[in-house]
Amino acid sequence: MIDDVRAEPAALRAEDIAPFFSFTLLEYTSDDPGTAFAKLRDFVRTSAGRTRVRRTARAVGELYGDSDRAESIRLREATGIDEVFGIVREQTKAPSWAMGDSPFTDLVHDLVVIARRGRFVALHGGEIISDRALDKWVDRPGVPFRRLPHPVLAGLFPGDVRMAWMKGTHRPRTTKADTIAKGGLRLQEESKPLEAASYALRAAKTDFDPQDATALLRGSVIVSPDKSRVSWANRTDLITTLRALVETFESVDKALVAEKPPDPILPDLAVREADLATVRCAIDISVATTFDHPLEDYTEEHLDRIGLLQGALMDVTGKDRSAEFIVDVGRDGSVCGQLLMKPIRRGHGYMLDVRLHGTPSAEAVVREIRHAIGDGDLLTVHFESGHAFIGNQIYRQNPTGSPFRGYEFADFTGFTITREKPNVAGDQNIHEAIAVGTDSFLFTWVARRYSTGELICDDGAGEIADFLHLDNDGTLTAIHVKAADSASAARQVSLTRYEQVASQAVKNIRALANDELISRLSSPRVGAPASWSDGNRVPDRSRFIEGLRARVDSDETYVVIVQPHLLQSVHDRAREAMAAGAPSAASRRLQLLDDLLNGVRASVVGQCDDLIVIGSADY
Repeated sequence: MIDDVRAEPAALRAEDIAPFFSFTLLEYTSDDPGTAFAKLRDFVRTSAGRTRVRRTARAVGELYGDSDRAESIRLREATGIDEVFGIVREQTKAPSWAMGDSPFTDLVHDLVVIARRGRFVALHGGEIISDRALDKWVDRPGVPFRRLPHPVLAGLFPGDVRMAWMKGTHRPRTTKADTIAKGGLRLQEESKPLEAASYALRAAKTDFDPQDATALLRGSVIVSPDKSRVSWANRTDLITTLRALVETFESVDKALVAEKPPDPILPDLAVREADLATVRCAIDISVATTFDHPLEDYTEEHLDRIGLLQGALMDVTGKDRSAEFIVDVGRDGSVCGQLLMKPIRRGHGYMLDVRLHGTPSAEAVVREIRHAIGDGDLLTVHFESGHAFIGNQIYRQNPTGSPFRGYEFADFTGFTITREKPNVAGDQNIHEAIAVGTDSFLFTWVARRYSTGELICDDGAGEIADFLHLDNDGTLTAIHVKAADSASAARQVSLTRYEQVASQAVKNIRALANDELISRLSSPRVGAPASWSDGNRVPDRSRFIEGLRARVDSDETYVVIVQPHLLQSVHDRAREAMAAGAPSAASRRLQLLDDLLNGVRASVVGQCDDLIVIGSADY
């Protein structure tokens, strides 16, 4: 119901009002701030009269700061505000504990205050106007307002960060929290770049100490960039509140006209990007995995799309000054055509506009991949500008730049690096065909490389790793194998080819505890799992399990990822570009891969000794 809130409300005096300093900040998008402010005032009046069932509301007081009354003139002169409007709503409602037919009612008074200075306006009054209602109104055609840019507010009040509330920009996963809340004396010192890079700031409380010693706004300030809101711990009279608001407007104005936004208070966090013009040169594209979300949260359609995209070739080529990019797509390492993609606005976020580009050699395959991509909800696209398209939002993420130190490069000459295991059907047949005859796939490479000590294959549903190796000195190695996307000598760094195998490695770390491992390996899932002792086939895993039982706590455990897609020459040139201070597309991609593998290593060393990633040497 909507009551008549215009029925002769009483005039409010500034001395009667002491609102808590919590304002949503907006900027005009028109050349007529007076008319725009009038529209906002009408919206406030209408909202003040809108109530739920079993409630009544009426305006009992209004404050005008733009009239010629002596009170209004004094208020403007005392604060520096151009226009002020306030409304007090009297509402009767049933208590929250009352049943539907209860005779009890509560009488409450809610306050809304809006204030303008120059091209900025601030609104106080969440009890009457919710964030959702304000968003819906601001998004209407013809409404001349917008929220302030996220990066501006994220760095507007520097100081020791005492509290921070963050949300994940990564795909939801069981191994990483969706949201984080932290408190401390100075959270800047606690921040860990690898952990923080995939989180964006929701709100932060800083101990703000302005350079101007006469400034009113200081101490505990809470900024919520997503909501374009600033709150201050001090509760004071209206005139002091409006003076502090003027200081806020002046700080915002300086930040908006500066050459670049202020430094963020937590610089390791991702920041939501509002300006597509700053997004340029895509350098990597990757696909969600079934480890990124609990399996029950995926629909059958999601799983089909993920499976198709994970098996597809997708090689991105970005454009130097554009967010638009071209993706070579295909199957089995062969390019079948190209797709032209670019992020475009959709509501408060973005989607990928995906179109055929050129004439495909296999149109049906290209169209199938295009259909699976949809609006990009399953994709992550990284850009050289430091941005990432994730979950239909664009965030500015700066790679940490900390190199991963666990790369090794091995000779894969004579092996088919684009295939992992023998091309036969059934788990038992795969185990029997490894390293037999002319088999040259990556599983055979592993069997040849680890030819001393005990080696077993654990490939199949519920595997701990593709292979497990036990050296004669008691060193245990879990080996995860992933095929390269291409065998071309011109192939570049690819984050995609590592994401799934890295997730598998992290997921199965706990199973490497000795007792757990013995228990699981003692009941093999196939009748005769492939096993070797000093390079020779043996009928079962008994020697391997005996070796596990003989291990002691001081024996080392390693996790190895075999992924020959990364060429040593490409790696070395990218490192040289970083060292020379002249980053290339390849070095940007390598930074992203470093970040991924450093994150995996952080999980691995919690229970094992280290992570080793084997790429391909150039021979």
